Amino acid sequence: MQYELTVDRRELVNGLRRFIRKEVWPSQKAVIGFDGRFFSIKASNRAIVAHAEGTWPGLAYVRSNAIIALALAPPDAEPLRICCDGKRITFGTYAIFCAWQPISSTLLSLPATPDWVEALSRGYRSSSARNRTCEPTQGKITTKSEQQLARLVAQAVKALYELGITEQDIRSLLDKRLRGSVRPNDK
Repeated sequence: MQYELTVDRRELVNGLRRFIRKEVWPSQKAVIGFDGRFFSIKASNRAIVAHAEGTWPGLAYVRSNAIIALALAPPDAEPLRICCDGKRITFGTYAIFCAWQPISSTLLSLPATPDWVEALSRGYRSSSARNRTCEPTQGKITTKSEQQLARLVAQAVKALYELGITEQDIRSLLDKRLRGSVRPNDK
């Protein structure tokens, strides 16, 4: 297996500057990935991206201090070729040992739907008569789920306020998504 990307050097070097003078512990890991358009590095509570092209179907884990070394002495080639063989990543002539995780195993490890989302969607999957005869504990679960949703909606409204997105916009989208999760046999 040999994966290769061609990365915009200018964007990468500008991003790598964010890691200079950043304290890291040798045990801290950095995650290197590619989403089809952007090459990314996440390390030390920072993330950078650069336009890229190529094939990179997974994530590479390296030591964060290797990223800082790369930031201090970035490769010269333009455009920059980044290759990974599953054991090492090369940035031009600079090589770093890595642990490779294929995207297939990453997708398998995604978390399941949180219980509170499941509780909220029950209202769309069952009849109103059945909802009225639910057990008393079911009401407590739904109330907590609605409180959790209200907190998340408030955070989203605050973050998206500058874009003119209102609470009603978000609630409408949530309603549509929850209705979309209804299967014909659940009604």
